Parts: sequence; structure tokens; C-alpha cells
Amino acid sequence: MILLVDDQADVRFMLSLFLQDEGMDFDEAASGEEALEKLATNHYDLVLLDQRMPPGISGIEVAERVRTIGTSTPIVLYSAFLDPEVEQKAADLGLRTVDKGEPDRLIEAIRATLAPQ
Repeated sequence: MILLVDDQADVRFMLSLFLQDEGMDFDEAASGEEALEKLATNHYDLVLLDQRMPPGISGIEVAERVRTIGTSTPIVLYSAFLDPEVEQKAADLGLRTVDKGEPDRLIEAIRATLAPQ
């Protein structure tokens, strides 16, 4: 099960179509705060996480909190605005990063992350 986290309903809808086409089960969250609530009570195989979700906490902040509580759930961080600082923080946390404008790369990153080790 994938947790899809994005503050924009139209982006969640578009990504949900991609996930459905891939035969993947998913849940949705509209904010970083909602994602943390769901992660506290549910198990997910992967978190697909937008970086910018104003006015709430950012994707990298969600990832930092997830790692702080000791959860090793794989996370793919995506954004149209991946600056070097965010990319470095993501790498330090063991996250994959993908540009939001590249849905094929996003699906590849999801597949690679979910693939058996």
C-alpha cells in the first residue's frame, strides 16, 4: 500500500490514475500533517511525498519526522522545485527524489523502491 501525499487535489487525482494503471493500492493525504497521522496508525510500503505543501509542513520535514521516530518506510520525494539543499537532505535521509514534471520517472522510482531487494 502506497501513501500518496500532495496538497493539490488535481495532482493527487493525476497520480492516482498512474498508480491505478500500475495496479497499485494507495491511500491519500492532503497535507504533511495528515500524512503523519496516517503513518502513526497504518502500515505503508511506500510514501510518495510532495515537497511543497503550503501552508503546512514540507515533504522533507515529514520525512525527517518519520525517520526521527525510527520508521524506515521507503519515501519518494517529488517536486517541481528540487533545489540542491533539499536534494542533499533527501539523500541524507535515504530518499529517492524525482522532478514532479516527469511522471514516467516517478513510476520508475516507485517500481524500483518497491522491488524486492
